[in-house]
Amino acid sequence: MDASRELQSFSSHHLSRFLAMIRRATTCALSTLLLLAFAAVPAFGQTTPGDLIITEYMADPDDVSDSDGEYFEIYNDTGSDIDLSNFTFAETDGSGTESFSVNRPLTDFIVEPGTFYVLCKNGDESANGGVTCDDDYPNRFTLNQGIQTVTVTDNRNEVAVFTLEYDDGNSFGAGVSHELKDFQDGRDGIADGPAVGSDYQGATQNIDGTGSDRGSPGLQGTTIPVEFAGAPTARVNGDAVTLFWRTLTETNNAGFHVQHRRRLPPDGDSRPEGSEWTTAEKRVEGAGTTQTEQRYDYTVAGLRPGRYVFRVRQVDTDGDKSYSQTVDATVQADGGFALRAPTRNPFRGETTLTYRAPQGAEVEATLHNSLGQQVQRLHASGGRVEVEARSLSSGLYFVRLTTEEGRTRTQSITLVR
Repeated sequence: MDASRELQSFSSHHLSRFLAMIRRATTCALSTLLLLAFAAVPAFGQTTPGDLIITEYMADPDDVSDSDGEYFEIYNDTGSDIDLSNFTFAETDGSGTESFSVNRPLTDFIVEPGTFYVLCKNGDESANGGVTCDDDYPNRFTLNQGIQTVTVTDNRNEVAVFTLEYDDGNSFGAGVSHELKDFQDGRDGIADGPAVGSDYQGATQNIDGTGSDRGSPGLQGTTIPVEFAGAPTARVNGDAVTLFWRTLTETNNAGFHVQHRRRLPPDGDSRPEGSEWTTAEKRVEGAGTTQTEQRYDYTVAGLRPGRYVFRVRQVDTDGDKSYSQTVDATVQADGGFALRAPTRNPFRGETTLTYRAPQGAEVEATLHNSLGQQVQRLHASGGRVEVEARSLSSGLYFVRLTTEEGRTRTQSITLVR
């Protein structure tokens, strides 16, 4: 009897230990499963400035309308996934601020480390100029061609992770996107922001290989062989415009062509007749490869009155092209009346100036000394003014061309003996 009770007590004791072991094993297994499950879900921490970068933006497409062809590209410059549904994108200009946040399923809006994400105004590739988009944004959000600020903000900590400020969304002409300069080192230079227009360069490759618009949405931009020192400057003289530009570095640069076209209407996408780029026939020779600043100039003459936009097209030795920023110039309504400097100045005895006058206009040419006194009447005909000054003493003189309406043009000349 005592032996039977001892056996029963022994069995109950071991059964309790066995059940306790099962409970502990079950708890450990459930904990392991939960840890594995949570490990499979992406963990998105709060971002800091520079984690997301706008590496490209197209504010003025040429092949399609702005409402179809605008886009911007962002880059994840971290080692972790970033969920863009946590962010607000805002643009601010003179008329106010417009913004949008993305409300998408979690897996639809993830930017993986070291990858690009392209946001388009129109996500239809057949209508937006061939841009492959990761997502689209509301039509009210606009990349203007004038002054604008674009901000990317992390909603979780209200930190602006990236800010872009530019004063010309059309720096390189219509149809040319702005790509971040020197992609490898350029990101560090703008991480703390704000990035500005001069941190970007004009794209050189076609977007889809068929149209004329240039950009590299979703890809790293190309490195151009010439670094322009800002936008060119323009000087108007009658019906002629002289363009001046500088380069900081050149690599395998064959040369430049100056291009111009009529300025587009400010309130529409339609192109006026004759608005295609006109390229100067003469090429300005480049310096090849140099790390020294170079200066260039070129004159386009015979322009009709109106507003023009100019740019410089650079061609390297492989035939690839890049473009400077654009600059505006206005030829006034009387731009058809001009007196150009002589080819020989200073001169000895005689020289010739050329002029342009409105059709049918009669002109009078006179020569004046440095005191403003008229010393000769000159012969002006067929667009040429002949100066014969052998009887005059050395010094500074002025050739004055006058129309019947009293309009005048003056050029200085220097007589030497």
